[in-house]
Amino acid sequence: MNAADRAHDARRRRQLVTPEGVPLDIVLATRGARLMALVLDYTIIFFSMILVFVVLLVTGVNLDAIEDNGVGEFLFVLFITVFYPFFSEERRQQRQRAREASAISAGARHS
Repeated sequence: MNAADRAHDARRRRQLVTPEGVPLDIVLATRGARLMALVLDYTIIFFSMILVFVVLLVTGVNLDAIEDNGVGEFLFVLFITVFYPFFSEERRQQRQRAREASAISAGARHS
């Protein structure tokens, strides 16, 4: 490991202090690792939605009659309750990272 790699790892190293006062040393994942985790999350969600659709087809749910018997509303509520919290949490974390990055860059300009 050369000096540039050590400097890059030092920028990603953080120390968190728990409410109990225990310091935890962590190293943040790289952008590529975070991107792959996000792609994996969305892939799992996509295939699970396909799986639900296939299970509905195999069990004999008539998708043409969705509007007649309320299955569409059920599937919509199922989607909202299962997948919306994940999407909203991802979006909240993106906004938080953007605020932190702008605060860091603003602080760097003033010093």
